[in-house]
Amino acid sequence: MGCRPVVEEGTDVVGKRYPGAVLGVVLALVLAVTGCGSSDSSGDTTHGLTGEPIKVGTIGTFSGVTAQSHADAPYAIKAWANAVNANGGIDGRPVEVIVADDKGDPAAGATAVKKMVETDDVVAIVGEHSVSAAGWAPYALEKNIPVVGGYANAPEMVGYPNWFSTGGNIVASFWAIANEAAKSGDKIAMLYCAEAPACKAASTILGQFGDAVGVDLAYAGAVAGDSSDYSAVCMAMKDAGVSSYNMSVASAVTDRIGEQCQKLGFNAQLIQVAEAANNLRETSPVYNGAKFVGTNPGFFVDSSPAAKEFQAAMKEYAPEVGTSEVPMNSSSIDTWIAGKLFEAAVAASGSKDVTTDTVFNGLYALDGETLGGLAPALTYTKGQPSLFNVYFPFQLQDGQWLTPDGTDPVAADAAVSAQIAEIAKGFAPK
Repeated sequence: MGCRPVVEEGTDVVGKRYPGAVLGVVLALVLAVTGCGSSDSSGDTTHGLTGEPIKVGTIGTFSGVTAQSHADAPYAIKAWANAVNANGGIDGRPVEVIVADDKGDPAAGATAVKKMVETDDVVAIVGEHSVSAAGWAPYALEKNIPVVGGYANAPEMVGYPNWFSTGGNIVASFWAIANEAAKSGDKIAMLYCAEAPACKAASTILGQFGDAVGVDLAYAGAVAGDSSDYSAVCMAMKDAGVSSYNMSVASAVTDRIGEQCQKLGFNAQLIQVAEAANNLRETSPVYNGAKFVGTNPGFFVDSSPAAKEFQAAMKEYAPEVGTSEVPMNSSSIDTWIAGKLFEAAVAASGSKDVTTDTVFNGLYALDGETLGGLAPALTYTKGQPSLFNVYFPFQLQDGQWLTPDGTDPVAADAAVSAQIAEIAKGFAPK
C-alpha cells in the first residue's frame, strides 16, 4: 500500500507483548488513501491587525498516501486564525499560523518542527495531524513545546505529557467499537491489514474490550490491500454469525470489501473510526447505515453555537473543503477544536504575554472546559499525558449524518478506563 509506519517495541500489556505503535500503525493504514498534496505555508490571515503576531505551528501529513484524510486540516487551522483575527485577534494581536507538510517522513517532520521552534518562534504546535510524529515528538518534549489538540488518535496523545488532547484517544477508540457493537448483538468481526504484522495485535486489543462489554470477537482476519477477491473473508464473517464488523484497513480498500460482501449477502452492522467518514461517503452503499466512533463530535455538527461558529468559519474561509479534492472529515473539526483550546488556554493563563510557559499554565488552569460542547470536560495534570476515555458516536443513514444517541460523549466506566490506561503505558516516551 506504500505506507510504512515506524513500529517500536513497547511494553508488556495484560500478559501480551504489543508493539508500542501498533495502534498507530493500524490508524495510519486506515487513513491510507490517494490524495492531494499541500505545500508548507502560513498565508495572510491578519485582517489588518498590526500588533505583534502570536505564532503557532501546525504540522501534518498533507501529501502522500494519507493526504486526503488530513487534507482539510490546514484549511481548518487557517479558518480558525481568520475567524480569530477578524474578531480583533487575541488581545488585539493577530494569530499567525505556520503550516508544514511532513510528507509522511519522520525526518522531514523533525526538520519542520525544529524550524518552527528555533526560527519561527512558535509558542505551540496547534492542530497537528502528523502520522510521522514519532520523528519530532521527542524534540518537542525536550524543548518543552506544548502540542495542543489535533489528531486525538495519535499514539503520542496518550504517552507524552506535553501533548494535550481535546477528546477520546487511540486506545479508547477500540473500546468504542466494541461498545457500539454490543448494541447490535454479541458477536463482532475485525478485518485487519496484512501489510504490517502489528495490525494483528489490534484485533487482540479489540477482543479484550469485547470481553469487557460482552461481545465476542468471533472472527478476525488479515486482508491485503492489493487483493481483487475478498469473498473468503466475507463468507467467513457470515458463517461466524457476527452482527457487526470493523475494517481496520486502508480506507479505499473498505469499499471493495464492502461491495463484495454485500453481493454475497453479508450485511452486518459496519462500525468504523471517524477518520473513515467524510462527505464523499454520503452516497456510498457500503457506508449507508454505518456507525462511526469519533474522538470529538462529527464534522457535520451544527446544533450548538460553538458548532455553528465552526461551520460558518469553514464556509467563509475554507470553501475548498467538502470538494472531491479536499473532502471534509474529522480532521477539520479536530483542528478547529485545537485552535479553540489554544484560545481558552491563553485566556486562562491570565497573562498578557503569550509564551510556551503561559500556554502551559493556561492549559493546567482549565477545569472541566468543554469548549462550548465541542469536547468532553477537559482538565489536565502537569507531567501526565491526557487520557479522556470517551467517544462521540454518529451514523450515516440514507445520505444524512445523524446522532441518534445525542451529541454528548459516551464515557468508559472505571474498569474499562483502567484497562485503557494500562495499554496506554506502552506509548510513553522511551
